[in-house]
Amino acid sequence: MLCPIQHDNAEVLLDYCARKLKPDTLALLERHMESCTDCRKFAQAQGQVWDALDEWAAQPVSMDFDRRLYERIEEHEKSSWWKKIASHEIFQPFGWKPAVPLVTACATMALAVWLYLPGEKPLVHEPNGQMRVETVDLDQAERALDDLEMLKQLAPPPAARNL
Repeated sequence: MLCPIQHDNAEVLLDYCARKLKPDTLALLERHMESCTDCRKFAQAQGQVWDALDEWAAQPVSMDFDRRLYERIEEHEKSSWWKKIASHEIFQPFGWKPAVPLVTACATMALAVWLYLPGEKPLVHEPNGQMRVETVDLDQAERALDDLEMLKQLAPPPAARNL
């Protein structure tokens, strides 16, 4: 038998502890546990848990438990809306936890827009004393850079210019 712990098959060991294994599988597993200390320790630990659960006894419920429970539910349903707000019942179905990632994402987006949007455009002084805002045409700037690259390719090497 392959080791259940090493092959991610601990369900076999749990079924062993719950006494749900078929006799043939039970015999194989017991033979394996004679030589495998990991499986033996796992089974012993699970056996202790099962034994503790078998010994546990629930506390008895009082005879008027149902009556008192339904009275409290009815009292709560009849309470005013401001008591429900004070007890945070209105926010219970949703809670604040789902809102935290949403607020974080919105704040990140707002920060990114604020950082990457251009600020004030530079002012250019005209000879007549007036000022105008300088705008740049991106297509024109790209064509100018392409033209400069082409001129660099046509220019003679630096050593040839010194002659």
